[in-house]
Amino acid sequence: MKFTYNSILSLLSIALLSACASNNSNEPIIHLDTKADLLTVVNIMKPSAQDKASVLTLLSNGIEETMAHQEGYISSSVHSSLDNDYVINYSQWKNMESLGNAGALVQAGKAPKMAEAFTKGKADYHPVTLVAQFTATPNAKVAIDKEGKLLTIINILTPKEGTSKEELVSLMKDAVSQEVVTQAGFVSSTLLQSMDNNYVINYAQWKDEASLQGMVNRLQAGNAPKLAEAFSMASPDFHPFKVHSSHFKK
Repeated sequence: MKFTYNSILSLLSIALLSACASNNSNEPIIHLDTKADLLTVVNIMKPSAQDKASVLTLLSNGIEETMAHQEGYISSSVHSSLDNDYVINYSQWKNMESLGNAGALVQAGKAPKMAEAFTKGKADYHPVTLVAQFTATPNAKVAIDKEGKLLTIINILTPKEGTSKEELVSLMKDAVSQEVVTQAGFVSSTLLQSMDNNYVINYAQWKDEASLQGMVNRLQAGNAPKLAEAFSMASPDFHPFKVHSSHFKK
């Protein structure tokens, strides 16, 4: 398989996350931590073009007014796609029980803005497990880059028929640890595995576009065969995003 720079950009959906939150050093940070005993939920929403702005507003306001006040809620980061109508909400809860209680609140009509956002956005949410993490600096903490200083990649991969998510995760682990982590400009890669379907998500961070180009050059030269194989084993659906809003426990 021949890789070009543009094809890799399309495949990986580069997302330079821009900050809408303040730079206050005392502000909480959304960490991606494989050791944390938290429930992570990735909500993939596909509203129509005319409903996207409304969904973003409803979702952000609904989180602030209801979800952020619920027992067991930790944080949420609402992402807005730059190239289509996708909206992704990355949220963290204490456990499945707290998430279930929040869901019951929506079903009972006590969180109308969340309910409307889910309806308009055609919500497709999945609890995920953070199964592996690799960082350029050993034991470094990985956080969502609200200031937009890093080049961030969000890969949502669906294994092709005949490939399990476990096989894809295993290959991605080998590919990142053996072919990516030592590359100049690499910052982190967090692999997440859906608990209820076949999704595999890779949340990766690079220093800048030039660093990513170096990785693309390795692929073109055939020097990252495991990473190339992992990409060929999945059906990608990726898009560039920016951070629309961040929310924390009230």
